[in-house]
Amino acid sequence: KYAGGRPDIPGTLLLEVGVNLASQTPEDFKTAVFGSRTLNVYYQYPIQLPIFQKKISLVPGIGFGFDRFKFNNNYTLAYESGDLTMSKMGLDISKSQFIANYFDVPIEIMYTKKVDDPNRSLKVSLGFRTGVLMIAFTKIRYNDDGTDIKLKTKQGWDVNTLRYGPYAKVGFGNFSLFTYSNMSTLFKADKGPDESNINTVTIGISLGGF
Repeated sequence: KYAGGRPDIPGTLLLEVGVNLASQTPEDFKTAVFGSRTLNVYYQYPIQLPIFQKKISLVPGIGFGFDRFKFNNNYTLAYESGDLTMSKMGLDISKSQFIANYFDVPIEIMYTKKVDDPNRSLKVSLGFRTGVLMIAFTKIRYNDDGTDIKLKTKQGWDVNTLRYGPYAKVGFGNFSLFTYSNMSTLFKADKGPDESNINTVTIGISLGGF
């Protein structure tokens, strides 16, 4: 089916942009808030439940999450004697980032106040997200005797292969504010930089209706 010249595809494409906040970090794991970003691209399919005048929906989804952490002290992840740590590796680093990309499965319960006009309605959601790590890598930029070098290093970095945790959203129509809280640590237990167990929270905005 087509609506307004476009395919009438069931469900919603959701775009989310947010900032990543890390806690329980070692001394040299210092991130820049606005450089540590998240982009989530999810497909969701709302299922109205026959309760509370159909104002409650079950909303399963599937998609990809792209997490980035920018270090404002220009340290990077490195292994020393087999242990993960934060280091400058003796380099004149001018930019340093850590990236982890996930395949995610979010599912939520959503309340819609105006069922007959959802695009202008208050919406509140509580959900739970599970994600599987696809790839993790570092990116640094440094100067070597006047030569500007960019280096990307792909390896496991002892990142947890599974992430999971609750989330909440509140908004109007297709716009909402969200917060994701990971119950899992960013790195495997006691395998983070300097044996840390780093937790992350993401806050941001959601745009749906695509």
